[in-house]
Amino acid sequence: MNEAIAPTLERPRRFHFDWLLPALFRPRAAFSRIAQYAGDAWLTPLLVITAVELVRIFAVGAIRQARAAMGQVQL
Repeated sequence: MNEAIAPTLERPRRFHFDWLLPALFRPRAAFSRIAQYAGDAWLTPLLVITAVELVRIFAVGAIRQARAAMGQVQL
């Protein structure tokens, strides 16, 4: 009956993909919320940038390979 209720400790999330679209459409509000965040918020942008660059590299490589196969550009 006289039990103390322990506060729920919420572990900080590692990835915040829900911050991506607000950062594009309402950057002032999104970046102020990110600045107030106490945890590490650098992992999500780093992961997104890495994924976009990998997609770009594969696309450019496929285009260059196709152009070289048609004889337009020498490797």
